[in-house]
Formats: sequence, C-alpha cells, structure tokens
Amino acid sequence: MVSYFFDTNIFLRFLIEENKSITHECRSLFELVKNGSIRIITSNLVLSEIEWTLSTTYKIPKHQRISFLQSIVQMPQLSIDSTSNINDALAQYRLTKAKFIDCMIASSPLLRTKSLSIISYDRDFDKLGVKRLEPREILR
Repeated sequence: MVSYFFDTNIFLRFLIEENKSITHECRSLFELVKNGSIRIITSNLVLSEIEWTLSTTYKIPKHQRISFLQSIVQMPQLSIDSTSNINDALAQYRLTKAKFIDCMIASSPLLRTKSLSIISYDRDFDKLGVKRLEPREILR
C-alpha cells in the first residue's frame, strides 16, 4: 500500500465545500484511503493548522473542531509524523517566500528525502524541495 503525506488543505477541502471539483477530488481521495488503497501520513503541525483555520477562518464551534480532529486521528490508515527540523525550516523560510508553517511541514525528513510525496494544493511546497502532488494526480 502506498503512503502519502496529506497537507492541511486536503483535510479542509474534504470538510468544507468552497469549490465543488476540489471537494470532489478530496472526497474521492479519502475513498481510496477508506478502501485501503492508500495510507495517510500527516503531522501534528497539520492538525494544529486545521484547528486554527477551522477556528479563525470558518468560525467552527470548538466541539465540532474537536470532533473533526478526532475523526482524523482515529483513522486506522493514518500515521502521525512529528519529525520536523526547526533549523531546516528557518533556513527555508529565510530563502523563500513560503509561509513558515509550510517550511516547518516540509522540514520533515520523510518529505525532505522525498520518501513521501505531499498531497497539497499549496504551490509553496514546490519552492521547498519536496515532491508535491495534487489529488487529481493520484486519482488518475
């Protein structure tokens, strides 16, 4: 079974429909997870960013944010990576126009060594030396 690192926006687009085709792609991707075709790796940083975005941007009540986060962490096909490298992240942040949180996420050795591709719509990852794919590339 192949594994992919899921970024914040994949989880958010699954939950919140702002663009029908993107939401459909993300929901189709999670169907592959559900049927055991792919495995998800994400990080504590991604989970924190999900909570922050749901709270500040979408004003989702705390009990609903907790419920969504619990549904993520209880997925049997999910592993949590907590191996970011602050020095690498700061160096990337200094050299690029990428957001600091993206530099932190991209500093994971799993992504830096290209052992995993990150699934994301965020093109900032293209500046950070990691392999980024969009859901449609997996769904082909």
